[in-house]
Amino acid sequence: MPSQQSCSNIVEEFTNRILVVEDDPFTLKYLCAILKSDGYEVIAASNGAVALEAIKDDPPDLVLCDIEMPEINGFRLLAKLRDSDDGHDLPVIFLSAARDCSTKVAGLDSGANDYITKPINAAELKARIRSQLRSADERRVLRTMSFFDELTGVYNRRAMSTILSRELNRAQRSAGKLSVMVIDLNGFKAINDEFGHAAGDEVLRIVAACLNEAVRSSDTVARFGGDEFVIILPQAGKDAAARLADRIRGQVAKAADRAGMGDKLGAAIGLAEFDPDGDTPSTLLLRADKAMYIDKAEFKRGRR
Repeated sequence: MPSQQSCSNIVEEFTNRILVVEDDPFTLKYLCAILKSDGYEVIAASNGAVALEAIKDDPPDLVLCDIEMPEINGFRLLAKLRDSDDGHDLPVIFLSAARDCSTKVAGLDSGANDYITKPINAAELKARIRSQLRSADERRVLRTMSFFDELTGVYNRRAMSTILSRELNRAQRSAGKLSVMVIDLNGFKAINDEFGHAAGDEVLRIVAACLNEAVRSSDTVARFGGDEFVIILPQAGKDAAARLADRIRGQVAKAADRAGMGDKLGAAIGLAEFDPDGDTPSTLLLRADKAMYIDKAEFKRGRR
């Protein structure tokens, strides 16, 4: 799972994919040949409409885009990218035969990352692409680091919110299942009071490890705050989520025994399955949270 990675290896070795958008067939072929010779995976698009479809299907790492194109020119394409989830942060390099300063300024002000004038110099093109990809990798590392909880190594609340919105939209589009689990630790305050906050921090790390071991690779584990965790379960209904909840309770109990805490630590768990007729990320999470408090009350009354 991504949450088990260290920040040093978040950006792994891979072949960068570059989308080239150019309506002139000769120039398109020439650009693709240059990039392939440098080891890039290249996607060719002869117009803006084809480019938008390619980005929606599988976003590249960088877009090389001609400005002067019919129907959807470079400026319009860039505006559509910056307004979309898939293209908001994509590095975009404009290509144009226009050498006047006003066109270059307009291109950069519109959100392009760089601007290269035609005719294209192959060495300059490769250098500018390398520069943009390095910057993109650095931004990716920083962004990824900002999505993780420093104490436990799982996703944080900010990342959870982003991922939940994405998975809910995906479930809505595909009529698929989606469940959310909210977990609160029974007895955590008493452990903090008796053993100190260092022990409490270790408990949170142990529980996070238990959750990571229990879930599927497609699931998301996040620390919601304090001693609360959230698990996002794509393609899972409430029955599957309930089975996972039982497994988690058992693993947390075993971990507590190994840590010498016996029955002082337990997990209160609430579940909610996505309702396509009215759920938002907030309402889905709220229903799971309410179910967790009901489960916590049952635990305190000794009914579970």
